[in-house]
Amino acid sequence: LMPWEPVPGQRRLLVGGAWSSIGGASADGLAYLDATGWHNVGGAADTGVAGDLSPVVFATIVFNNQLFAGGRFATMNGASAPMVARWNGSAWQRPGALAARGVSSDVSCFAIFNDGTGNRLFAGGYEMAVGGQATSIAAWNGVIWTRVGQNLGGRCTALAVFDDGGGPRLYAGLTADANQNYLYRLEGQTWVPVGGGVAFPLTGNFASVFGLLVHDGSLYVGGNFQQSGPYPAYGIARYAPCPADQCRADFNHDGVLDPDDLSDYIACYFEGPACQRGDYNASGYADPDDLSDMVSEYFAGCA
Repeated sequence: LMPWEPVPGQRRLLVGGAWSSIGGASADGLAYLDATGWHNVGGAADTGVAGDLSPVVFATIVFNNQLFAGGRFATMNGASAPMVARWNGSAWQRPGALAARGVSSDVSCFAIFNDGTGNRLFAGGYEMAVGGQATSIAAWNGVIWTRVGQNLGGRCTALAVFDDGGGPRLYAGLTADANQNYLYRLEGQTWVPVGGGVAFPLTGNFASVFGLLVHDGSLYVGGNFQQSGPYPAYGIARYAPCPADQCRADFNHDGVLDPDDLSDYIACYFEGPACQRGDYNASGYADPDDLSDMVSEYFAGCA
């Protein structure tokens, strides 16, 4: 579901899904709404998505002034386009050689991010491959797809660009993650778990992240979990930068509150006078009040 302007100034509502028709639009899985009703993107004869296993459109985005649709499908309007198709204004095409590893492979989400090489289109999904190598996330530079970081396994369900205090970085949410972190940040070419990830499913056998939203300086994380890092969360959590001058509990000054801050402080506290930072409340010496204040502020979060 997203706004789309096939012609500048003519905004439409674009919707993807798994239907065979919607309103007057007959294309499977993708249609747009304007003042006159529902329409197929490629005209009245556009047949939409097709494939061997419940074809569906999960994600859409505009990149380099072209519409991309991602999902679980093998063709778009009859054109071979496994998992991702590009509308060039007159026809559907396959952009590059992103490959499906099986009938259940899909592209679940998109994001546009400049990783220092210019804006690229990032696609996350399930059982994707580039050059014969499995990947959870791939990037399109307008010419070729490349693998992004290590293969995390499971399904990448959400991507978002968020400035966590160290500049914009790409975040990924997952389900069925073999490493059981479910929330990652791209650092160089490595996916690094964020803030301890999420844990303890509300239902089912494993936790999951299903959505990421950047709003008002914070990254909101939604999914199937009861804990985010060290905090109870119950399906939604807020991740925000925690500058050292605003939150003393960020003891190691890495910009976020995480279990390392607590363990680093406790180690410092028990060093005694050798660790002046153990005097958390600046009373002149480290005592149990310092330990109590640090732990209280840590679990209260960054106010």
